[in-house]
Amino acid sequence: MKLKTIGTVLCLVGVLAGISGCGDAQEADTEKLVICTDEIHKDTVETLAEDWRNMVDGAEVEIISIPQDESLAQTKITELRTELMSGGGPDVFLVGCNIDTDDGEAPMLFPNPEKAMYSGLFLPLDDYMENARYMDPEHWNQKIMSAGKTPEGQLTLPIAYTYCAYAFDTEALENPSSVPGSWDELLQCQEPAIRNNVPYGACLWLSQTFARLADYENETLMFSEEELEKRVEDALAWQMGSQVTEEQSPVTAYAQVGDTFWSQVSEMAGNPETILPVPNDENGVTAYVTLYAAVNRNTEHPEQAFDLLDFMFSDQVMTGVGFASEDSDTNYGHSNNFSFATGVLTNTEAARQALRVPAAQALYEDTETRITHVRYYSQLDNTISQMYSECFLEEAGASSGENGKKEIIAQAYQTMCMQLAE
Repeated sequence: MKLKTIGTVLCLVGVLAGISGCGDAQEADTEKLVICTDEIHKDTVETLAEDWRNMVDGAEVEIISIPQDESLAQTKITELRTELMSGGGPDVFLVGCNIDTDDGEAPMLFPNPEKAMYSGLFLPLDDYMENARYMDPEHWNQKIMSAGKTPEGQLTLPIAYTYCAYAFDTEALENPSSVPGSWDELLQCQEPAIRNNVPYGACLWLSQTFARLADYENETLMFSEEELEKRVEDALAWQMGSQVTEEQSPVTAYAQVGDTFWSQVSEMAGNPETILPVPNDENGVTAYVTLYAAVNRNTEHPEQAFDLLDFMFSDQVMTGVGFASEDSDTNYGHSNNFSFATGVLTNTEAARQALRVPAAQALYEDTETRITHVRYYSQLDNTISQMYSECFLEEAGASSGENGKKEIIAQAYQTMCMQLAE
């Protein structure tokens, strides 16, 4: 990494101080490519790396995985911090964003990936992508890929993304044409099926209602404490005003959108369905990147590092078809894609594989057009989720009244400011 200014060094220190997961020390071995990934993805990455090596006669590969155990992860990250600060570290990062927890302290390699993008950690990949041998940029969702860009160029490669959405039996809706397209419209929506089902997921999706959370380049939040308080109060009032009925639920699918969500939609495709992705405050939908890859700017093997990612990001690998070999029984990369990643694959060819019927494909295409903002799921999102859960308990229990909620919100806001500054 070209740490040529004091400012860049201090920025790198700040990013590493915020890290809470992964990394083994990389030995100085010019013949070895070291990949750091999450434990859950280790087997896939290991198999793909071996296939790549066999197909192109690539470098020897070592896989370092982020333990799921928090204490072990903290030990690993200490080793990684030392390596990065000394100009070393793994060559390639292939890591996820922890979207499945409301614990803001859960181990993650980069708690705020976009902050890392502005900190000189990652190698710009534009020149390498122009000469890619395997990946086809036309088959990658460019709206999602843009989340990996800064003024410096393409620093990360998003592999998967998600957003929270609900699928309704259209016949159960009183006015199917009045699906809310903004946060304000959602709050004012009088459709019973929506009012009585959507509010209960607020803990999961509240941060998604913010089109933008932070300006990572300038390390500032994009909303005030007062605006956060109003957002929480509006969501609480909406949730507390909803009514649970004993009637059969009109919801046919509800989740962070991914294979499971679209499989459930496909199963009901015999009946008309209406999709409601939770809208943001700028008349659109905010999507989260949940899995991504990047190359360490410190690497001594940038060509080999990108060639490996080029192979992994190919249509052949992402769809699971694989590359043919001289051995008719061997296809490199066959059935070893990232289909189990949280969310939708950024490769559009692979994403459509989960859409088994034309009706689901049409709903997918329409829902995708509503995405207006894309960011990486981060420590900030987790903090908002945890804050809302605590505020809901205060509201439901009425133990501390308004002052209790105000203190929770103020503390969360202060925490997020510190997370940006770390």
